[in-house]
Amino acid sequence: MTSLAEEREAQRPWTARLRDPDSDYFSRLVEHEFIAPQQHLAWQGRQLQRLVCFAATNVSYYTRLFERLGEQAEDIRGVDDLSRLPMLAMDELVDQPDALTARTLPDGERVFGRFTSSGTTGRPKRLLMTVAANNMFSNLAQRLARWGRFDPSDSVAVIRDAVALPRDPQGKLLANGQTWRNPQWRYLGRFFHTGESLAYSYSNPTEDQVRWLREMRANYLISYPTALEELALACPGDSRVESIRGLQSISGELRDAMRERIESAFGVRVHQDYGLNEVGIVAGRCEAGRYHVNTEHCIVEIVDEDLRPCDPGQVGRILVTALSNLATPLIRYDTDDMAEQLAAPCPCGRTSPTFGRIFGRFRRWSVLPPGTREHFYALGDTTVRLPSQLLEGISRYQVHQDERGDLELRLVMRGELPPRFDQELNRLWIQRVGASPKLRVRVVESIPVGPGGKPQEFTSALEPGATRL
Repeated sequence: MTSLAEEREAQRPWTARLRDPDSDYFSRLVEHEFIAPQQHLAWQGRQLQRLVCFAATNVSYYTRLFERLGEQAEDIRGVDDLSRLPMLAMDELVDQPDALTARTLPDGERVFGRFTSSGTTGRPKRLLMTVAANNMFSNLAQRLARWGRFDPSDSVAVIRDAVALPRDPQGKLLANGQTWRNPQWRYLGRFFHTGESLAYSYSNPTEDQVRWLREMRANYLISYPTALEELALACPGDSRVESIRGLQSISGELRDAMRERIESAFGVRVHQDYGLNEVGIVAGRCEAGRYHVNTEHCIVEIVDEDLRPCDPGQVGRILVTALSNLATPLIRYDTDDMAEQLAAPCPCGRTSPTFGRIFGRFRRWSVLPPGTREHFYALGDTTVRLPSQLLEGISRYQVHQDERGDLELRLVMRGELPPRFDQELNRLWIQRVGASPKLRVRVVESIPVGPGGKPQEFTSALEPGATRL
């Protein structure tokens, strides 16, 4: 559990670079974490009114929507009123980017740039982002770093797909073996005095990533959940990277079994946010294991198939209303992710709305045989129970579902697969789930990344348009 006093103290090492009329903004973010729940709702309600009234007048998609519904934008006054509006499907953003773009912006607002995101589907989503919305990324990233008690004077390393990393001095993507260095942290160095930041491409072999982390002596590491788990498998027992003081997981689902393996290997906690390229950082995970919504930036709803609010304990779809971006307003945007609804208050002491575990893509799991998601999770839990010596040598992995619904664990090895691995894994698997689906192990030379350059932990021959490896 934390408190306002503790968070104020944790903010003290973050020394601002410049003093300006808004220099106390980050202090206000700290204060906002502990206001009464009703104040969060009131804040979101005011921002929502502004957003909806603007969109109904200046965005053709919403002008037509309100005309079709016979609703008045002025009547959407708070979070509870959002249920009067339909969900904005991801496909609508893909198919109608111009209709969702504002014709003009209010005084004081200006466009930062146009963003394109392919996501996991490969179909590009295009939208304009305002300067205010873009700045919120840095503001909320600092909040998560504070929650993780990251020391800004230390160094931070990022391992991601090269497309998501800074370019080299010639403007080219980072090649394998190449390091990007900057005397200050990316994004946060604009606002605060920080240590060095480093970047390395995920396409480098896992053993090279481990060697790089040791050579750079990075203090904090930011990477995909799967990449962190692969690094954990490469650093068993006493071979951990001693310089690492904190980890941050981004751009993917971090399941409990993965978290256990990563934290055991590195000896530190994994901190995590939940965000979307189309919106920014939506929520941050606290020490109690809940995701706290960044109410300054967005509204989150967890809804059932009829778009009704889920009860505590239920798993539903995540809808996000982005409050900061007037250039391409997203109201009740379907993230295609699922999460567990939770009741207030959170044991950590913060007062913003929360949700629980994130369960990945609704669209993906809904077209696969019943139980597929549960079996995928069960396999992760089963591998955690394997003796550590059987996991040594695993470089990368992927779970594949074949045409019969059986599972194949694909492994890229640095050496030979221990003879007992297959036998012991199947023994534990049958104990856990029974004889069906069947599980087999296959060693492969490589595992391709997904359309957006991220690791693909799971593939299925039963997905529409699936191809064989």
